[in-house]
Amino acid sequence: MKTFREHLADDLNSVFFNEGEFAEKAIINDLEMTVIMDKIKEDKPKGEYEYGYTNHIEAEKLIILKYSDYELIGSPSQGERLILNGESFEILDTDSCDGIVDVKVRVFK
Repeated sequence: MKTFREHLADDLNSVFFNEGEFAEKAIINDLEMTVIMDKIKEDKPKGEYEYGYTNHIEAEKLIILKYSDYELIGSPSQGERLILNGESFEILDTDSCDGIVDVKVRVFK
């Protein structure tokens, strides 16, 4: 009999990271992987923002990855950059739990 964690791992692949359901293919740091993306906020006006940056924020996104894929891209952390589908993003925050990683990013124009 499978444990709860084994059932959860199966569901991650068959439901949540299924491109027919919630997920999509993306290229992150030159590696193709299946991710779940969600837009958090968009179109903030110019002004002072956390970390001392002044610029226009095009969008804030949440990227959800399998932990194994997160390790493949070098486990980047807050303040580092990643390239998502050819665009450069700054990582604002990461959080991991039960085999997945939430990565909050923003892009500047």
